[in-house]
Amino acid sequence: FIFGMFPQPKETVSGIIMPSYGEEKRRGFYLREGGYYFAISDYFDLRLTGDIYSKGSYGATIATNYKKRYAYNGSLKFNYNKSKTGEIESPFESNDFSFSWTHTPSSKGRSSRFSSSVNFQTNSYNQNKNLVQSNFNQSINAQFNSSISYSKTFKGSPFNISTNLRHSQNVQNKKVNLTLPDLSYNMSRIYPFKNMGKLGKTALGKISISHRFTGKIELTNGSSSNSLNSINVINSSDSFNQQVDFNMQNINTIIDRSKIGGKHTIPISTSFNILKFFTVSPSINYNEIWYLKKLNYTYNEVENGIEIDTTNSFSRAWSYNTALSLSTRIYGTVFFKKGKIKAIRHVITPEISLTYSPDFTQKKYGYYENIQINNEGETRLLSKYENFLYGSPRIGSSASMNFYIGNNLEMKVIDENDTISGTKKIKIFENLSFSGNYNFLADSFQLSPIRFNTRTSFFKRLINVSLSGTMDPYAYKLDSISETNQIYQRRINELAIKNNQGLGSLAFINMALGMRFSAKDFQSPEEEDEKESRFGTRREIDYINSNIAEYVDFNVPWSINASYNLNRRKIGYTDPVITQTITMSGDISISEKTKISMRSGYDFKNKMLTQTSINATRDLHCWRIRFNWVPFGRFQSYNLSISAVSALLQDLKLEKRSRFFDNL
Repeated sequence: FIFGMFPQPKETVSGIIMPSYGEEKRRGFYLREGGYYFAISDYFDLRLTGDIYSKGSYGATIATNYKKRYAYNGSLKFNYNKSKTGEIESPFESNDFSFSWTHTPSSKGRSSRFSSSVNFQTNSYNQNKNLVQSNFNQSINAQFNSSISYSKTFKGSPFNISTNLRHSQNVQNKKVNLTLPDLSYNMSRIYPFKNMGKLGKTALGKISISHRFTGKIELTNGSSSNSLNSINVINSSDSFNQQVDFNMQNINTIIDRSKIGGKHTIPISTSFNILKFFTVSPSINYNEIWYLKKLNYTYNEVENGIEIDTTNSFSRAWSYNTALSLSTRIYGTVFFKKGKIKAIRHVITPEISLTYSPDFTQKKYGYYENIQINNEGETRLLSKYENFLYGSPRIGSSASMNFYIGNNLEMKVIDENDTISGTKKIKIFENLSFSGNYNFLADSFQLSPIRFNTRTSFFKRLINVSLSGTMDPYAYKLDSISETNQIYQRRINELAIKNNQGLGSLAFINMALGMRFSAKDFQSPEEEDEKESRFGTRREIDYINSNIAEYVDFNVPWSINASYNLNRRKIGYTDPVITQTITMSGDISISEKTKISMRSGYDFKNKMLTQTSINATRDLHCWRIRFNWVPFGRFQSYNLSISAVSALLQDLKLEKRSRFFDNL
């Protein structure tokens, strides 16, 4: 390799961008990402690069970065890629492009903000462009999202508004969703009776009210799925049940599928104390949905189906629900006169709440119709807002009691390193909670599964453990077992404890164990100050922040990260289904300027290692050499690159790559 010393200029200058070289089986030898960099001004630049392949493929990229200090910064990038693969006599050609735009305001003190994050590309762009660049994460990414947003806060008032343009694209199933636009108005919580003298100190003064309105227009090329799919709809269009290509030829179909609506949400609540230690919090939530059309249904006896008529007029659907909660906090402390443990404190936070919601399917509300659907006299309850943007008010009434019990357990121990208090707190359980609800109006299975959750950490949060799951309180009845050991069972409306099945069955449990260790965790504060790194110029710091994956911290001699996750599912008498995953990563500095890192995992089901990568980095002062190796698997490959360390010289690089998956 040839090395050179490039002095860092005081000002950014224009210059040639050297291409990288290599070979790919599909398109042959290549020169890629070569071109010219234009340092136009201190506010923006321009980068023009191109790719060329020996079998006829080529590509081009136009990119710019712009920045105004204390105001905003952003970037624009457009890629075009023409691929020719297959036989030379009859190659397969594809034209792909991608466009990205990011804009971020720098000032946080302004009342209005504009930002964007746009990512749009053709469906085959990743496969034809990014895979050859070893950008595995992006090449297998199927979902892309974009958003452009503007928000404004009215100073001195509780009001603010925002608008968003959103786009989502799945390059695998070719489904595109657009939100043009999403409008939002918010009134933050206010206390209208707070300044009413003595009344302001009562529950009346604590009454709070807020208001939120959202309005959307959604477009999609995907198919619609709803409860009408199982009914013979005479005048339905098959195009609504099929996905179409997102192009100008199908624009009328896409517009017909558009969803337009608005939704008001007004929560009102207050709180007061009873018996000194209990807090009572009543609340009511009012919702109102606005649409510009509604559906009407008619049964046609001749054709044995229903007809749907759309009425294009303003329509509103309102609903509400109420709640009343009672909560308190119970403290218990045990003191010890001897030993290192000085005290153990247990905090219990119980809460009970009652909620009620009426049945909005009643005829007086006019949101649903009970329609005959066949000549056998079968009827179906259908919503006049079926598959609309915000749906319909809920079906059926509900009166339930929700319960929650939270626990926090910690102890105070002697700390000889603390010269002020002489003690420190150690959390035994950061949280141990149980929750569930009981629906008084349900016909059966009124009690919900009991959910539990706990988490704790050890050794200054270097080891984290969490456990969560659900317990089914109802019994299961075993009907039969087939010759192939197929279990036939039923969940019956009787508590398990009454059928000698204990408190219930453990339907689901998840355990997660995470460990994070590094040499810094075992250093004293004085040692950390001595080894604190200095990143250099502001431009280099900006580059590190935007390309954090490329930054290697040689000041950390070693680090180890590992996580283990266990899931167990079991329904009644069936055998449990257990899934386990483990991932490991770590790095070690074998010298002051050389670091080796590794990432891998283990698949317990297939009893094999998951995708493994081994990386080595050598700091050569002005240059940095990297070697990345994927020893096996679909992306088996190696990559050797040499690049300049300074952010101002990142385009000066020399690379050699080989990819084994090109030969598959």
